[in-house]
Amino acid sequence: MKDTAEMAGLRTLLKNVNLEYRALLRGTGHEGKLVKLEELKERRLALMFRIAELRRRQATDEPPVAKHSQTRALLTVALMARAMAATVQRKWARWLGGSQAPSGATAVPSSE
Repeated sequence: MKDTAEMAGLRTLLKNVNLEYRALLRGTGHEGKLVKLEELKERRLALMFRIAELRRRQATDEPPVAKHSQTRALLTVALMARAMAATVQRKWARWLGGSQAPSGATAVPSSE
């Protein structure tokens, strides 16, 4: 029963993160937009990971995984997301920095 309540709470959190992410995407301006988007992606990944873990546990009816291994897994996902975010930011910075196109022209990112 506890897992069902936790699952409902996680889904609500995930829905709120997704709503915030979409609102941020639609918004204009916002200086730290890329950083905030990456933070939301990390939170979303962690929530989805936890939901998947609960589903797997419910399907196999095995005892709960130790908090230590859950924390470790979430940290691994967060570190992977941060590494991906850093790569995206470098690519965007390089693309935006090199896209000083003449007026009227549109910059096209190069494929690497």
